[in-house]
Amino acid sequence: MKKVLSIILILIYLLTFTGCEKQTKAKEKPIVYTSFYPVYSLAKDVFKDTVDLRIFMPISQDPHLWEPSPKKMRELEEADLLIINGANLERWTDKIPELFPNLEILNLASGINLITYKGAAALGDFQYLGEGKLTDEVYRMEFGHTHEKHLRIAFVLVEEKLDENKTIDIGRKIMEQEGQEVPQRELIEVESSKVYKLEMGHEQGEIFFKVPKSGKWLIYTDRISSEALSYKFMDSKEEPLNLRTLRDVSTTSEDKVTYDPHTWMSVRNAKRFVKDMEYVGSRKFPEFEKEYRDNSSKVLQELTALDYKYRDLFSKVDRKEFIVSHYAFAYLAKDFKLIQYPLQNLTSMEAPSIKKIRKVIEDSKDKGINTIFYEYGMPKNGADIIAEEIGADIKGLISMEYVNRDMGKVGSDYIDYLKYNLETLYRSMR
Repeated sequence: MKKVLSIILILIYLLTFTGCEKQTKAKEKPIVYTSFYPVYSLAKDVFKDTVDLRIFMPISQDPHLWEPSPKKMRELEEADLLIINGANLERWTDKIPELFPNLEILNLASGINLITYKGAAALGDFQYLGEGKLTDEVYRMEFGHTHEKHLRIAFVLVEEKLDENKTIDIGRKIMEQEGQEVPQRELIEVESSKVYKLEMGHEQGEIFFKVPKSGKWLIYTDRISSEALSYKFMDSKEEPLNLRTLRDVSTTSEDKVTYDPHTWMSVRNAKRFVKDMEYVGSRKFPEFEKEYRDNSSKVLQELTALDYKYRDLFSKVDRKEFIVSHYAFAYLAKDFKLIQYPLQNLTSMEAPSIKKIRKVIEDSKDKGINTIFYEYGMPKNGADIIAEEIGADIKGLISMEYVNRDMGKVGSDYIDYLKYNLETLYRSMR
């Protein structure tokens, strides 16, 4: 009897322990890693406490220079999602597909139009490449609701066997064209290797196209179909066009030297980042879809209000130029039609040459510039010399690449620092 009782007690204990263990595991949150501070701050606003949100880089390190150790890389083994800025800021992510082939990476910069180091909007990139057999029938592109203005597309007739690298090279070359504008509901009489800039309507829309010759065609677009701008290809029977997807990610990862990576400094880019986080988060963790939608809506409203406020304020200032020690504000400048004159290159650790300082002093006097900006909380790196020489004020702007103690004096999160930068710039120009 005692033996039977002992066995029953052991079974009860095991069942209870196992049940508790399962319950504990069931309560564990998905693990989401973010690469560095700005991405972490925005992700926190979208995901709140639905996930175990972590930041991968040390917050006090320069992301341009930092490289993880093998031990640090192993932390990503338990991640359900990794969110990065992209635009080749996090060079270490090139290793991830080989190390962790099942880890999904949300590359935020892949959905925006990058700026080159020369300051021009980058053409030559594409995000989607499809391949399929097209005939002489009329095909249709169907678009969903969007706030985007354009989608660029090109069609290429394939008359020889092409490997992946060749199709990428062809696409990048072709997509350097700005594109011929095509309004909604128009028919495109396709020319091979020509770019068409399709105008988007606020509500649903459609554009038709017809190729000049039956055969195998490549279709390049500058955006993948997503919630921000959804589209699909239909044949004349209103059936989905049978296309084989060859690529659905930006080609910027192939280019390590062209693009300015400071995409997070733009209010409008931030809005796109929030939408992409909501979209991917809702797909991966559908039980929180409504919460993500509500959270992102609040963030988008705040960013939109900020955008409209300073768009109006900066439109009324006479001088649009500003001088800053760190080459980090081109995307912010583009948002509000300002002109950034950086003393340094892309990282904030470099000091400008004497020759450059002299040139900036001359230009500042000519333009009547009365404020010189440096990296907030960091060494002045020549900005103080220029300010003293021309009798100008010296103020800090926050790039958010890494966090220092002084930043707590002006705010506690990404949007606070955006507001600070915009208000500080505006006060210097009004």
